[in-house]
Amino acid sequence: MTLTDDQAAGYSTKEMVVLSGLSFRQLDWYDRMEVLQPSLSQANGSGTRRCYSVIDLRIAEVLTRLNQLLPGRAARLDMLRVVAAQLRAAEHWPTALLIDRDDNGQPYVTPVDISGLPPAGVFVRLDGEDDQ
Repeated sequence: MTLTDDQAAGYSTKEMVVLSGLSFRQLDWYDRMEVLQPSLSQANGSGTRRCYSVIDLRIAEVLTRLNQLLPGRAARLDMLRVVAAQLRAAEHWPTALLIDRDDNGQPYVTPVDISGLPPAGVFVRLDGEDDQ
């Protein structure tokens, strides 16, 4: 997805925490683990700040919802990485995500348009309602 001029203004780490529901620690950890890195400006040492885009904020909100839906170790790092990468690569923001694992245990995410019953797996609607 590309950013428009009004989306490029960006959010500080503090604003991301308030708006996304993630903690400072989670946001920092996601950056270090390459799950969610700021699109507009990376922190490069003491005195520098991260700057997140609107798309980063939306991805952070999805990660927050996944952590709520899949408590404990269910929302594993590999799954969160795949979700964030799929959302960042999408041409249009999907209405829902189908999250599952293949036969080898590797996560996969399918952006979907909701037009019927959800398939098997964890089905996360990005409009606020969920089915499992």
